[in-house]
Amino acid sequence: FPTRRSSDLYRMRHNLLIPFEKKDDIKKKFGIKWDAENKIWYYVCNGDLPEELDVYREMIVDVKYEDKDIMKKKFKTMRWNKVDKIWTMSKEEYITI
Repeated sequence: FPTRRSSDLYRMRHNLLIPFEKKDDIKKKFGIKWDAENKIWYYVCNGDLPEELDVYREMIVDVKYEDKDIMKKKFKTMRWNKVDKIWTMSKEEYITI
């Protein structure tokens, strides 16, 4: 049977909401991956995200249905998380609310 390294037990997936125009540079520098099924970038590491990626961390946003279109226009990274049925946006935009 295959065995796991102990460091694999602590690996975490961090979902990232990265603006389209920045994705290539960030992918090249950090090796982020694309989850095609859920349509989201992610980074796997043993612990905290690098500070440069932390601003793109997926944050939960409480948005009323009638406000969603206005919010989507104002915040480029805002998206509907169809798995968890919640609105999310990058930490970078979230802290401006």
